[in-house]
Amino acid sequence: VDTLFGCKQTNTCTPDFVAGEVDRYYEKGVRHIYPIHDFDGGFGGSALFNGFLGAANVTIEGAPFISQPCPGMSDDGTLNCNVQGLTGLGASLIRKLMNKGMLIDIDHMSAKAVDETIALAKQHGNYPLMVGHGLFNEVHASGHTRHERMRTAAQLEQLHSLGSSVSVM
Repeated sequence: VDTLFGCKQTNTCTPDFVAGEVDRYYEKGVRHIYPIHDFDGGFGGSALFNGFLGAANVTIEGAPFISQPCPGMSDDGTLNCNVQGLTGLGASLIRKLMNKGMLIDIDHMSAKAVDETIALAKQHGNYPLMVGHGLFNEVHASGHTRHERMRTAAQLEQLHSLGSSVSVM
């Protein structure tokens, strides 16, 4: 779901609306959510991993991705990551999902959004997160084959400490 609950950067979804949508989908049996997918949206920034998605982000969200070098993701420092982390609405969504006991899949989140979600999970009593189809940074050669959607060893260590579920793509 690239724009979960229709919440884009350009509309006025509110925390109350989002909480109601979480409740509505929970009542239908949904227990696994991707808060952020291939595009920046109302909940936060997407991981940069496919150049074609940049053009699509302009079409869907009306703006290009904004990136900057991201330390720790590549040996040569050439990898860029999305500057957008969780929005305030995104943090509200994450807390609501944790309160419902739902699976929060962090795949496709920007590195900044992943780190902020991990911090919220720690604040929520070490709430376990999910990596539904993980790729791993350090097992790929540095440079052009690495990208932001790959989990780093440091992120995996934190996810392990939360008791998270990590699967391999």
